[in-house]
Amino acid sequence: MHCVVCDKTIGKSGYKIQCRKCDGWAHLNCTNIAKDDIHDKKKIDWHCKQCRDSSTSALEEELEEEASLREKLDRCIKRRQSQIYEHSPSTQDMFKKLLKKIEGLEEAMSFNNEMVEGMRSSLDELRKENKSIKTKYEKLKIEVQELRQEVTVLKEKNAATDIEADLNSRKRNIIISGVIDKN
Repeated sequence: MHCVVCDKTIGKSGYKIQCRKCDGWAHLNCTNIAKDDIHDKKKIDWHCKQCRDSSTSALEEELEEEASLREKLDRCIKRRQSQIYEHSPSTQDMFKKLLKKIEGLEEAMSFNNEMVEGMRSSLDELRKENKSIKTKYEKLKIEVQELRQEVTVLKEKNAATDIEADLNSRKRNIIISGVIDKN
């Protein structure tokens, strides 16, 4: 079994994760998933790069879903904020830590969004390049076919020339019969 990210062999021991779309496996270190998430036995919906690249619409859906979840989370936090602050100072500290974590996650999401935009741009460039290469390939294919036809014609001409040369050399031959050899 090989890692779909680094293409190295995945051992029986060690941390690994399976793509939900193509069922390919990857070393956990080759992904951005923490070991703690695996230990908590959370259901992780991970997709390998090939599957993510093959469906940009899925990425867009994920981004929309993340934005929707963030809005829901913000509303929930605001509702609970007043309730939490009323209870105890230790809860207030915990709430502040939670808000800091949320801010960190928002920064990470922002970075991921920038990366996705970069990937989309790269994907568009690759599609253009691929189209250009396909066009060149088709032209070369036609040229090769024309060259093969020319080679066939030249072979036929060469064969005809060889036959003609053989016939001409035979015209000069003299056939003598009935002569006794005295040696």
